[in-house]
Amino acid sequence: MQFIRILAFLTLLSVAMANKEVCKKISNCKCQHSKGIVDLSKISSKVFTATKGDESFRYFPCSQTVDMTPACTITDNNAVCGLQKSTNHVLDWGLEDSVTFLVPNNADYNVVIAKFTSSDSKRKTEVYLDCPVGKKARAEGLEVLEVQGDNVELRLTSQAACYTPNTPHTTPTKPHTTPTKPHTTPTKPHTTPTKPHTPPTKPHTTPTKPHTTPTKPHTPPTKPHTPPTKPH
Repeated sequence: MQFIRILAFLTLLSVAMANKEVCKKISNCKCQHSKGIVDLSKISSKVFTATKGDESFRYFPCSQTVDMTPACTITDNNAVCGLQKSTNHVLDWGLEDSVTFLVPNNADYNVVIAKFTSSDSKRKTEVYLDCPVGKKARAEGLEVLEVQGDNVELRLTSQAACYTPNTPHTTPTKPHTTPTKPHTTPTKPHTTPTKPHTPPTKPHTTPTKPHTTPTKPHTPPTKPHTPPTKPH
């Protein structure tokens, strides 16, 4: 029964993936689509494990925040790794920084696909981020859908995989108030300029005539004292 459900899921998914859209990467665990934002940072403290055969797969949604024993990492940047239980051999199935996000072009299917590539570019992992909806929604957890050689498909069911509405980009509005002009009319001064009340004063001094009488000379003209001489 479990196999049939997985097969039906993959069939629907293969049809939807014929046309797919990009979910714009915001960070290693967040992307934005026209439908909304998928933010796995809500479950960043968790590690999800699923087993198929001898290999146990571990998925760190955002970063390696949980210590595992034995460690299922090749580098500090692993998002997906596999541990072979019989040999404790570890495989790198994808680096955090390599993630890209895709959305199947099917409005009836609420899923985002996180794709990872290993450090040597040999192995590839697709994690189907499934939002649980409806009465038959699955509980939170990781499943192995298919393993084919160096390709693995996992499904993570979590509320964190559901779209949250995009925040509207509102432009701040300018105030519509028109600046008011002052209603006060400038008042004219009511004071009339006063004329001086003091009439100009005329000078009270009468010009004085000179009191000095011209003096006559007191020296009479002198007559010559030498009488005229008579001829001899």
